[in-house]
Amino acid sequence: MERTKLTILMLCIYSLTLLSCVKDKFPTDTQDQQNTTDVTFAVTLPGLSQDISTYAITENEENKLSTVDVLVFKVAGVNETFSYKVKGRNIKPLTANSSQFQVSLVTDMTANVAYRLVVIANARAEVDGINISANEQKATTLGKLIVNKQGVWKTNSVTDYNPLPMWGESAPVAINNNLTAPISLSLLRTQARVDVNVSAQAQPVFSMTSISVYNTNANARIAPLPASYNTATQKVTTVSLPDVLQTNAGPLLYTIQSPLKSEHEIYLFEKGRIMNSGVPAPPGDTKSASLIIGGHYNGSSVETYYKIEFLSNEAIPAPLPLLRNHKYVFNILQVGGAGYATKEMAMTGKPSNMQVTTTIVDLNDMPIVYFDEHYYLALQTELLIYPTLEARSEPYKIYTNFPSGWTYTSDSPWLTVSPNGANTAYINIAANTGTPPTTREGILTISAGKIRAKIKVVQGASQSISP
Repeated sequence: MERTKLTILMLCIYSLTLLSCVKDKFPTDTQDQQNTTDVTFAVTLPGLSQDISTYAITENEENKLSTVDVLVFKVAGVNETFSYKVKGRNIKPLTANSSQFQVSLVTDMTANVAYRLVVIANARAEVDGINISANEQKATTLGKLIVNKQGVWKTNSVTDYNPLPMWGESAPVAINNNLTAPISLSLLRTQARVDVNVSAQAQPVFSMTSISVYNTNANARIAPLPASYNTATQKVTTVSLPDVLQTNAGPLLYTIQSPLKSEHEIYLFEKGRIMNSGVPAPPGDTKSASLIIGGHYNGSSVETYYKIEFLSNEAIPAPLPLLRNHKYVFNILQVGGAGYATKEMAMTGKPSNMQVTTTIVDLNDMPIVYFDEHYYLALQTELLIYPTLEARSEPYKIYTNFPSGWTYTSDSPWLTVSPNGANTAYINIAANTGTPPTTREGILTISAGKIRAKIKVVQGASQSISP
């Protein structure tokens, strides 16, 4: 009898062990006995800023994918419901602003059934920390994914930082044996980045010592609201705030690492414009997000303070919202005198003795951005590959705020750009008529003031070419 009980007990333990192994193999507990297919994702990351110097972190850390979670939603018309979630593996950077990873997805051979794949990066704790019901609506699930962080987001160094949460999602796809091509999508960063530069004109009389950011939020939705995101252009249009919004009780304090610029140090959650009776509050509102710049004027040992607001560069400045996946660059053009004696006086007073311009870049739109002390030049990409030998004319986006626009030169007669200076140009490639035809490369140099950027164009390549 005792031997029978022991045998039954051992069988139960063995069965549980087998079940545990099966659960480790498949994406979720509810998908145990189903077949899976390995799928590769190729993701574009939000921006590569070409700055001369490196400070707290670099673009490598800004675009680092530490963890990846994929939430799978079944699509039925306008209805999208949760099926399961899986963890990404084999995460590998491809270029400075792209990476790839793999997941195992459950195959569904049912005709006309599609799934949407939502990618959440660098937010494993938030994904694991929510309860998701079977067949839960996608909007409900994504609304639970909130990142909470009081105070400064850690960007101390390349070895001491918190990875930045990101979100992206695919078009509906059929998950079957025919799914062999990589799934491409863009990831959007949950935070906005804020940089401050002291122009060459202001450097002889001003040395920046500190930055304090007032009136900021302490939590954010990892994924934007559908109404705040244009799927056609893949751009954020308005803020997406949590249902229960948290704020930082005091200013965020930054001891900057250079007296000339602060880059890759300030990352802020979204914040909308302050509204008064349905109308945006005018400049100077004490509840709006603002920067207080500390510094020494004209060699003085006394630190004084200057207020910078998030305002447009129009003749009548308008308050700006803080949008996710955007970069806000404040360029200090001139400093005409000492600032306020205290941060509080600067915050409640009017901005004075400091002339500033604001540059805003949507990092999902123009990933390659060059800056000097006054202007920027933004490119769609730095590498174009055309596998065919025929003549082509391809649209290409180039943005700059340099007053006379941009110009170009080419090192190859078969490679030109038209029209000069337009935001949307065309890169023209003549037919490759060599005998025998071989791969050829050309370099376009785009100039805007003192800024120079190069675009490498490869024609006749059968595989990827490194920039």
